[in-house]
Amino acid sequence: MLELFAGARRSAARLLGAFALAGLLGAAQAHDLAPHVAIDASVPVLNATATVSDSLVTITNASPHPIAAPFTLTVGKLSAPGVAVTHPARVHRTLEVDIDVALPQGILAPGAAIAVPVRFVNPRRLPFTYQVTASGTLLTPENSVPLTVTAWRFSGDTANPRGVAAGAGVAIVVDGVVRAVTDADSQATVLVPLGQQAVAARQAPTSTGIAHLGLIAGSANSADVILAEEGEVYEEAAFRFDETVQSIIPAGAAKLTGRFIAQDGSTVRLTQLASVDAVHVPGGGRAFRLTEHFALNPDGTIRCTNLRTLGFAIGRSSTNLVVTAFDAAGNAYRARLALRTALAARTGKLVPPPSDPGLDLGGITVVGRLSLLGTYSAILTTVTNADGSFTFPAASFGQFEVSAEAQRNGRHYLAAAAAPESESQPVTLKLTSAFDLGQAPEHVAADPAASAVALDVEAADGDGASQTAALLVRQGTARVTLGYMPMVREFGGLAANGWGVRVLAGPAGTPLFDLHRQVGAQWHEFISTNSSTTTGWIERQLDVADLTRDGDIELTLQAYGVQDNAWYQPMRIAASLRSGTALTIEALTLADVSASGPAANRQVSLPAAGTANLFQRPMRIVTGKPAGAVLGNVKVQLDWGDGWDPVTVLDQAPGAGVPVDGALMHGTLTHGALIDSVLTYRAEPDQDLHAFRNPRPTQYRVTVAATAEDGTALTAERIETARWPLWRAPAHLPRYGMREPGGDDWAADRTLRWLEQNEGLLTRVDDFSGEHGLDLGHAGHADGMEFHMYHFHQFAGADAESGASNYRQLVARLRELRLQRSANAAEVALGKAAAAEVKAWIVASRAGIDRLSQADVAAVGYILGGPDSAGIAGADWGARLLTTGRVTVDGMPFDLGTGTWSNLSYFPQVNHHHHVKVTLWPDTLY
Repeated sequence: MLELFAGARRSAARLLGAFALAGLLGAAQAHDLAPHVAIDASVPVLNATATVSDSLVTITNASPHPIAAPFTLTVGKLSAPGVAVTHPARVHRTLEVDIDVALPQGILAPGAAIAVPVRFVNPRRLPFTYQVTASGTLLTPENSVPLTVTAWRFSGDTANPRGVAAGAGVAIVVDGVVRAVTDADSQATVLVPLGQQAVAARQAPTSTGIAHLGLIAGSANSADVILAEEGEVYEEAAFRFDETVQSIIPAGAAKLTGRFIAQDGSTVRLTQLASVDAVHVPGGGRAFRLTEHFALNPDGTIRCTNLRTLGFAIGRSSTNLVVTAFDAAGNAYRARLALRTALAARTGKLVPPPSDPGLDLGGITVVGRLSLLGTYSAILTTVTNADGSFTFPAASFGQFEVSAEAQRNGRHYLAAAAAPESESQPVTLKLTSAFDLGQAPEHVAADPAASAVALDVEAADGDGASQTAALLVRQGTARVTLGYMPMVREFGGLAANGWGVRVLAGPAGTPLFDLHRQVGAQWHEFISTNSSTTTGWIERQLDVADLTRDGDIELTLQAYGVQDNAWYQPMRIAASLRSGTALTIEALTLADVSASGPAANRQVSLPAAGTANLFQRPMRIVTGKPAGAVLGNVKVQLDWGDGWDPVTVLDQAPGAGVPVDGALMHGTLTHGALIDSVLTYRAEPDQDLHAFRNPRPTQYRVTVAATAEDGTALTAERIETARWPLWRAPAHLPRYGMREPGGDDWAADRTLRWLEQNEGLLTRVDDFSGEHGLDLGHAGHADGMEFHMYHFHQFAGADAESGASNYRQLVARLRELRLQRSANAAEVALGKAAAAEVKAWIVASRAGIDRLSQADVAAVGYILGGPDSAGIAGADWGARLLTTGRVTVDGMPFDLGTGTWSNLSYFPQVNHHHHVKVTLWPDTLY
């Protein structure tokens, strides 16, 4: 490993007294179902009038075991340029996209089939083919157990929370999917993975709860879930805008039609549009209320009535649109989706290689990868004209990596570049081959005696730099080991800064590895937190067995960097290539704990002194190792970057605590090990983790040690993607509501600092984030920067532990307003008293929101309307009462005499009648 840009460090206090890797106790991980399902994809049919093609994918469970959701189709290898899946759930840099599939009750039974329509945009109206795979969790007798769940109501006593039985109709949720509904005995039985840590229950509109599981194989397992009326329950439905392609509104779009799609694939017929808000990601500008610019269509879909205003709200950014609505039965729906507007077409041109200036440049596919703040959102493809020029007609704002590959005259030609920030500036792609690299002045020819080569490239002063070296790999060599590490000292915004690493084989230059990243885009896979912004040393094994079967092969290693602006600090790219199989960490994944919201799977909770986490984070380590090598140790450190020494939190040999499976799930590695394990945090009584509070993320530095057959010591190191720490909120804060398993008061550093400065603005608090961002039954709350408060005014007769109780008293007082018009003096007095209390609620709520809005909050979510309010006119009666002081009850209008009021921080929201939600701005990138 190359040690470059080493920074001074200061010692950190002892952090964790014990840190164990135990057997797989976390949530089940979805796997490729290729051996267990039959997939039939119909030939795409071109639409007669639109530039789209439709196909139907049918998946049949061919195994004797049920398959559990989440269930995903992955579509890739599209054969024609310009073709793309219109509405993917996720986009991958590998040119594949995911489609989330709803299964009935979250299960695909043995022999059952499900048909999934897939729509493609096809601007050139070309015939094409594609490939599709499916992933989910196969529930076998060996890896699953039946679980009987009983639902109970919250008693109101936090010390003894179990109250009466919840009865029938409570949904039982596993991994975010409804799997069953309770019967009259308040029970339901579901089959769950043996490693499942949590089960949830919910009942509309606001009853939610979770339970921690400790499942035992071969035993009867049961769990009690206690429901409190402090959550938000929405119907299971997807949402899409028909006209968008990969979340991009096409240029010149004349309309925008949105629809909720039910579990059976039908369109939900909405009867009321509650709200549409645009929220920039992350933070980055105040949210826009856009409800007035959308309307319901007669068929229950929604339409944008002012595309110009919507485009202004989105701007040059990535925006999440939050849509809430109701159907005729009063069921609430909510969706949060990314949305971007198409800007001017991105153009560019291929430049022929120095070795062949007359190379045919026509008909070459060019790929554009669009990302912003570390998330890939669109994969665009086009084809070059005869002169090498090309156009991407639908690109939107963001980092745009462009690449091309061509095979001409027995040679492979590659090109990659980061697009300039200005859409009007063309992208230049310079094609090169292994021959061209070998002719370059900086090329190092192969040394027959060498078994490894290394490069160290620096790009600075607004220029580019490249180095290449050749390695002669001997006949019979099965694998070579590639290592690389970019060191980029600035985030780079949208400048055309980039770096790359390639490995090309033989005189034809067959690409074995080709990686290009725009500066900042590498944050998609790994985030550094130190001042040199290095990703750490990353190693990959490359299979060369076929190339060396009949003789030696020469490989060419290239590392390059492009520094767009002279005032940026230099970037360096280190790379090495060596013959043979080294010990490598091919992949590191930290599994989710059913987190919610856009920050899902990026939080880690650090426990208070003398405590341990209840919910754990499963970590999967995929290693490659030489044949006969024996794993000897796994070491994990928490690292905040320069200024702090890494803190060792695990140093343990394989065994009962570190189970090792020698059969790799990745067939590209002949030798290796798959380590499935769970991270368990435990702090000693004298360890104050708040000493490590800072606004920067932490990361895992994982080191695996092994011993080769000849006794040589081997090591491999890898940095896991940054994790944003959460700490417990101050214990002295006034609380209300039920306490959730694992804690419901996990907060980010930003939130803790805000609380320290603004504690006087609080009423009583509840539900920040769950442990590691665990979903507590709310929309969002995964990043520790949202929390709930009790109402600003507590009505007489309301339960101080229940925000829903206070809401019911508000409704009761509103119903009593009509008594003011009674002929009975006693009833008139009751009516006036009710009016006075409602007025007090209005005045207190306005004042509370005003104070919060002056304390650097992003939004205050509060009442729009609410349940059990028949006779109170308008589904948005709560918002109108708060902002105008007026309400109509049983057809009688009332004016509480408060006048009108507005505050841009106030967002009327569905299912927020029973609490105040405070959302804070992040002070660093999330």
